Formats: sequence, C-alpha cells, structure tokens
Amino acid sequence: MSKALTPIQTVQKLDKFVIGQGDAKKLVAIALRNRWRRLNVDPQNQNEIMPNNILMIGPTGVGKTEIARRLAKLVSAPFIKVEATKFTEVGYVGKDVESIIRDLIENALHIVRKKHIKHIQKKAQKEAYKKIVKILIPKVDPAKDKELFDEYYNKVSSNEIDDQIIEITLPKKQSQLEILAPPGMEEMTTQLQGLLQGLGNPKKKKQKITIEEAKNTLIEISIDELIDEDKIKQDAIQLTENEGIVFLDEIDKLARSHQHHGEVSREGVQRDLLPLVEGTVVQTKYGNIETDHILFIASGAFMETSPNQLISELQGRFPIRVKLNPLTEKDLADILTKTEFSLIKQYQALLQADNITLTMNKEVINLMAHIAYQLNEENQNLGARRLNQVIERVLEEILFEAPYKSSKKVGISAKQVRECFEKELNQKDLSQWII
Repeated sequence: MSKALTPIQTVQKLDKFVIGQGDAKKLVAIALRNRWRRLNVDPQNQNEIMPNNILMIGPTGVGKTEIARRLAKLVSAPFIKVEATKFTEVGYVGKDVESIIRDLIENALHIVRKKHIKHIQKKAQKEAYKKIVKILIPKVDPAKDKELFDEYYNKVSSNEIDDQIIEITLPKKQSQLEILAPPGMEEMTTQLQGLLQGLGNPKKKKQKITIEEAKNTLIEISIDELIDEDKIKQDAIQLTENEGIVFLDEIDKLARSHQHHGEVSREGVQRDLLPLVEGTVVQTKYGNIETDHILFIASGAFMETSPNQLISELQGRFPIRVKLNPLTEKDLADILTKTEFSLIKQYQALLQADNITLTMNKEVINLMAHIAYQLNEENQNLGARRLNQVIERVLEEILFEAPYKSSKKVGISAKQVRECFEKELNQKDLSQWII
C-alpha cells in the first residue's frame, strides 16, 4: 500500500472532513491498517486473512458516505459508491451486481494510469522537445553538433519560441469502435474490438501549429509510446483486489419488511451480492478480479427495518456494525467552521471570484446551525445537507446581485439571518423546506 497510516493517524485525518462519529472512524481506520498488515505477513497466510466488512447504521447526512470516500482518498484506493436499490435479481431487468467490480477496476485503472504517467512525464517531455528541435533544424545531427542542438532545445524548453509556427506530422485519430458486451464476455469483446480497429491502416496528416500547441500534442504522443498498457492492467487488477473499497448505500432498502412484502427481487439482490462479499471471481475486459480481499462497507438508516431482517448469510459477511449518531446543533456549527472544505469556505471562495469578501462572525454561524437543526427536527432530518439550504437562502441576494462595479466586503449579520427565516421560525410554516 502506498501510505501505511496508523489507525490514530487515519482518524486524525478523517477529523478534518467529518465531525464526530468517532466509533465509525475508529473501525474504518482499523480496517485500513489491517489491509496493510495482511500484505506484510507471510505470503502463505495472506490469502487466509479476510477483511472484516463494516455495516454503518445511521440517518442520512451524518457522514457515512464521507467517511468511506475520504478513507479511500487517504491511500489512493479504488473506490466506488453504489446504491443497493439500483440492482435487480438476475433474470429481471436492471444492472447485475458484478457491474460493481467492473466499475471498480475502471477506477483503479484511472489511479494506476495517473501514477504511471507521472513517472514517465519528464521523459515524455524530453522526447517531445527533441522532436520539435528536429523539426526546427532537420539537417543537424545531435551527435555531431551537440552545441547547436542544445541551444535550440533550451529555446524550446524555456518557452522562448512558443509562438513560432511549425509543421508536424500527426497520426489521424481513429474513431473508437464501441461494442456492447453481455456480462462475462468483456475479454472476448475487447479482443474483437482490437482486431477490427487493427484492420485499417493508421493514416497520418500534416498540420501547422504553434510550438506551444506542439509541445502538448507531442508529449501526449510520447506518453502513449512510453506507457506500458499491460503493466497498467496488471497493477490495476492487483490494486483492485488488495485495496479496493466498495460502499453499498441504502442496503436497508433490501431488508424484508411488511411494507415491501412480496417484492421477490429484494431478497434476490441480497443473494446476488453475497458471492461478491464472500469472495468470487468476476470476469472483466481487463482480466479476472478476485473479490476476496475487497473491503465492503454497507450503510443504511434502518428506520423501518433492522439489520437482522437481511438474509442471515449477508449479515454474517458484515460482522462489524457501528451506529452513527444524529448531528447535534454544535455538530452543525462545527461542520460550518472546522472542516477542511467547509461550506462557508466554499461560498467565500465562490464570491471571491467576483471580488467580494464574505465575512461571518460566530453568532451568525451558530444561528445558522440552530436554524438547520430546528428545520431537521420539525421535518425530515437531512443531517448536514440541511446546511446547504440555510446558507444558500442567506446568501441568495448577494449571489444574484454579484458582481458589483468594484471589489466589496460583505458581512452577514444575525439580524439578516433571522429576517430570512422569520416567517418559517415564528409560524412553524416549514413546508417549503421539505424535500
């Protein structure tokens, strides 16, 4: 694993993005460290050590998704969030559960490709600049007249002659042939796609562009020439199998309940999910993926149902359960101020683009948190998402009127906030806030 964080370090980093929920942070931090521990034990024992999948139980907007997403970002792990309700039992119309792993490997490929490109970026740039110099002085042999070649190379690398027009020969882009593959046939489809594209002879075209444009184009071509696609696929498969994280949201909607009695597909989806969580092999166009060591984190509010209403086999595959607490008024105030990319910081940055400096004091922030908390109590509890409604209402006029003729400093007062919500708070007429 790229970053071997200790559980304490992981929790400290998660604290920057998620307020409260210490129990949940602690458990995911342990799960993350256990993956690193597994990869550092005797190779013979590695396959026997399975991840302890986690079930998060709690209302919407308390940080379940954010904890899982931030956890994956900390270690650049492949991550995918899926809603359990979007899948249907095999034989019914809808997506099959194995598409989760196919989407996860795509995420892993993006991560691995980015790392590989970063590794060869300098070499690709050097090759591209050499090609440009050869276009500028085609008759000069770099080995015989190194001084002249280096002189032009320095001009290219220092952006001194970026505006100069040159003629370069570029390969003509072939239209990408897309073939829809039935589940399990991805590898054969990829081979067929490559065969059909290889039948045509690649054409080249001459084009006059500036050296600045040529740099970007030729660097991309050099990267394509230097990059090892087979190595990328191999690394992406290993990354998916050993570090992949799947976040199954709304799993409570699959639980048996009186309201949903008779929907055969719900229990069927659970049974289809079971092999993925237990450990199986999924065929993708990049190769087979073993799901044994992928970490699954499931979540649900379980307001009308209980985790015990899931099929027993699936329950057993989520041995670690943690309950997340509803957000308090203080939590909402802390979310507005203490998180790394808080809503207030986001709106300040947005308005700064229009040369507007936005300021709020502690009283205003606490009042907005109080209003958000009260709206949650009076209506459906949206958790932290309610803050978006409150702050957008408070800043509505400023966001609409901006930009002004000159730079401006705007301060929000507690009186302005009260006026925005006077009717709703006094008359308890909160119908327009119900989502």
